[in-house]
Amino acid sequence: MFQRTLFIFLLYSVNVFSQSNENQTFKLVGVINSDTGTVTLRQMTFSDFYPGMETNLSSKVTNGRFVFEGSLKNPIAFEIIYNNSYWSDMFIIDPGIQEMSIDLNSMDKTPKVDNITMKEQNEYLLAFSQLQIKNKLFDKKYDSLVTLYKRNFPENIKLEIANELSNSYKEHDKLLLKYVQTHPHSYFALWKFVRLNNFGYEDIFDAIFNAFDRTLKNSQTGKMLLTYLEREKKISIGAKFPKITVLNNQGNFWKKVYLN
Repeated sequence: MFQRTLFIFLLYSVNVFSQSNENQTFKLVGVINSDTGTVTLRQMTFSDFYPGMETNLSSKVTNGRFVFEGSLKNPIAFEIIYNNSYWSDMFIIDPGIQEMSIDLNSMDKTPKVDNITMKEQNEYLLAFSQLQIKNKLFDKKYDSLVTLYKRNFPENIKLEIANELSNSYKEHDKLLLKYVQTHPHSYFALWKFVRLNNFGYEDIFDAIFNAFDRTLKNSQTGKMLLTYLEREKKISIGAKFPKITVLNNQGNFWKKVYLN
């Protein structure tokens, strides 16, 4: 009896969204520190990741409250805008009913969303906390260099900045891989990876994608991400030129030597 109960628990814990690949309804009930206005859900990446959804979904604020309703196949990431004067960082909507709280004094921050996926946010941020400290120190250093050189940096300073940024990006990607390896069922990490993909392909991206659980890789979001990764890999710097068939003026195939 114990083994059966444990199996059922683990099966449920793997991913609460893996039971169906059909559209599921969601309802987002929000509160905001303003009586009126308009809030808009904005897609945070290419529209291919939001099939069948409007680019911007809007809702009127009435007495400090608003509601969004719709359907999705798996947890989906958005940003939210209020009256074109406030915007948030990324957050994720799950199937089902959830609540959101927006503080207009917290510009470009993640709003509070009460759902399963967003409960992971603090754990995710903790995994990157040391890198965040380094990045804040770099920001201070960069600001002081801007003040000193009025953005007219000497070549050695440009190289130093570029190297520090490159090392920071590489460390971030390694941390993301490590996180996914220990959290393969994380839709929060999956959408962070989707957003990272907007900035171009890196060799480590294949390992990051492959570290996700099969359910996530086969989700609507996972399949689209794989399509983009494969496309960008082909055109990335240093990628091998794809095989093509080329005819010369006489209609004969060019020999391979012409393409070497």
